Amino acid sequence: MPTPLTFSIQPLQDAIAARLREHAWLANIPVLTERHGDIENEIQRALGELEGIDGVSGVCIVILTPAGGSKLPNAPGPILDDFNIVLSVIENVMVNQSEQGTNIRASQVVEFLLRYLHLWTCPGANAPLVAKSPAFSITNAEPLTYQVYFQTKIALQPIRQ
Repeated sequence: MPTPLTFSIQPLQDAIAARLREHAWLANIPVLTERHGDIENEIQRALGELEGIDGVSGVCIVILTPAGGSKLPNAPGPILDDFNIVLSVIENVMVNQSEQGTNIRASQVVEFLLRYLHLWTCPGANAPLVAKSPAFSITNAEPLTYQVYFQTKIALQPIRQ
């Protein structure tokens, strides 16, 4: 029987989601991962854009699929020392600031993410998450969307056979 493979990237994304979901301040804010099934409908449900659906909060967090590179291309593994993690904070302002919403603004969620995740060592990472520069940006899209940027390092195990 072949040796089972272990993976690092998806579990890292899942660990960040789990950490966020366990904090009481985010209890009413959906935390989604980009690979979470039908992500567009999940986002629309969270933002209150689908009629007659429970679970509306008006704001959500989406952990995008991480991307990375290596400054050490000849190191075994490889070592992804430029491993970027982006979280989107999306707010339907009209719903979120109504009695149906959380009344927690997207900008407050952005600040929370920076304060809560900066210097936290995620299981599976070889260095703590650090806020990048710039630490966040706002897009000109509707609904209101912020991107929050972190970086860490992971060493992948080589597969030889």
